[in-house]
Amino acid sequence: MTMLAASLMHFIIKASNKSEKFSRKNQQECVAYVIFAVACCCGALLLTDEKFSALMTLSASFQCLGFALLLLQVLRGRGTKSVSTHTLLLYMIALSFRLSATVPYESYIPVDRSGDYLYQTIEATSLVLVVATLFKMLNLYSDDFTRENKLGIMSIIAICGVAAMYVHPNLNQVIVADRSWTFSVYLEALVMVPQLFMLTKLGGAVESLQGHYMACTFASRLTMLRLWSKSYVELSHTEEDKWAGVGVLGAHILACIVLADFMYLYVRSFRSGRAGIMPLQI
Repeated sequence: MTMLAASLMHFIIKASNKSEKFSRKNQQECVAYVIFAVACCCGALLLTDEKFSALMTLSASFQCLGFALLLLQVLRGRGTKSVSTHTLLLYMIALSFRLSATVPYESYIPVDRSGDYLYQTIEATSLVLVVATLFKMLNLYSDDFTRENKLGIMSIIAICGVAAMYVHPNLNQVIVADRSWTFSVYLEALVMVPQLFMLTKLGGAVESLQGHYMACTFASRLTMLRLWSKSYVELSHTEEDKWAGVGVLGAHILACIVLADFMYLYVRSFRSGRAGIMPLQI
């Protein structure tokens, strides 16, 4: 019995030392995770009213956490070759267009109290993080990443813009706001394509923080897919916008499909005990 207690104590001390060492080495990441956990718990208890639409706020929180982790990686100057500036630029455009529709209007926001200001604040924070990351990439580490094909990003913007013009809901009854929100949804479905293309081109390995950022993006898209799989019919009220719900739901399905292969490798890297590095043969 004494030997068992001694062994248990030794195990606890060893685990505590490892935990302390990990916390010191990854202090900034731990702070980001703690803030995320506390914000989600407090928001869920105080602001969601247990409404289904709170999934929209949770999705925005996952994405914001991902951007925070990516900014930490760029600030450290590690793995900047594998960060796509085109993906960051597309995110900046998507978030800007969505905020232009969700700040002055109330049709595409959570119906619980988190839609009063929290959801928009999280989205605005994500936009600030993206701009800060893009600024660092372009000004401090301009020699650390390969040039990307500008034709690809212009094609993505054009395709999403045309799709948003013809297939969009009309909940706001304001054509510009409705198309802006829909454009942001369609753009997010393809926003990670330049990033994945760059990872495939470079090969090798990706920094763990960037892997976590992409995993957060997948979690965000999966959460939104869950939301719209139950609510997409609400976007189609007239004959004119009968395909709007299908278009929005299809965009979220596509966003999950785009990242599915990477997520398989991401999960496999954890199971193999190499959580810090994700293989890029995708």
